[in-house]
Amino acid sequence: MLASNPLIQVTPGLMIWTIICFLATFYVLKRYAFGRIQAAIDDRRERIQKALDEALAEIDFSQLEGSRS
Repeated sequence: MLASNPLIQVTPGLMIWTIICFLATFYVLKRYAFGRIQAAIDDRRERIQKALDEALAEIDFSQLEGSRS
């Protein structure tokens, strides 16, 4: 009964082509996209950290000036 549904049938040829297409897509993404995406994420992380550090330094500095008055 389940084997009569074409979506559930095991078709070796289709499985092989699906694996080949997946591996080809993964290779292309790894070769060209993942490095650039990771570099963009790292750059953004560094900019956010720098902005947070500057904000904390400014808060600390303004609190120091407030305590002197």
